Amino acid sequence: MQDRKHDRRGSAALSDTFDRRTIIPTASVQPIPLRQRPDPLVCRGGCGELLEPVTIRRKGEALYVPLRICDPCRVAENDRERPPEHVVARDRRLKTIPIHLRETRGGKPITFQTLDRDRGNARTLELLEQWIPPWGSIFLSGPVGSGKSQALACLVRKLIEGGGSAMWTSEQRLMRMIREDFGRRGSTLQREICDAPILVVDDLGAAARTDWERRIFEEILSERSDNRRPILMTSN
Repeated sequence: MQDRKHDRRGSAALSDTFDRRTIIPTASVQPIPLRQRPDPLVCRGGCGELLEPVTIRRKGEALYVPLRICDPCRVAENDRERPPEHVVARDRRLKTIPIHLRETRGGKPITFQTLDRDRGNARTLELLEQWIPPWGSIFLSGPVGSGKSQALACLVRKLIEGGGSAMWTSEQRLMRMIREDFGRRGSTLQREICDAPILVVDDLGAAARTDWERRIFEEILSERSDNRRPILMTSN
């Protein structure tokens, strides 16, 4: 799985909609050099899970960051301090992520902490964990089954849990919605696609496009780029 990022700085207004302390919960933890790998810590949220340290890069140096709390416990802890309507709205926004990418068959949330990092994707996951919206768009490419969609789903979950919102779709579904909506009086679909704070387009290139569909898609990409609204894409 390869990652390509377009390093176009976004507006402050977009970044202000996200709680960075929630998106990057390790920011206040002192990193440790790789030669001093720390022992796993028991989650302070009370679930008893052992948390392995994660790897980050700071000024070109790879460092370990101990994790003190797992993602589900962190979300539950934050929820206790938030009004109920905030939690309901957050859970509704999470449903934009396909359920098979959002949670396990047993109903447990799938997060960066639960992903398998032994498939040559550790560096990509490390970069995604530290990404915040103003840093531009993301394009992940790789063979089927390499975990591209799952990685983006974990990123979108983290952003939504931090107070953001996103629109998740596949290229095929996006084109079908636009075709069905074309010519409808008073329709706002294309405007909603262009204005979504974060747009996720999964399986780019999986469906053949007509010249008209290609032109519409390019208009959407161009407008979002001009307004510094991130697009997260995957392709085989």
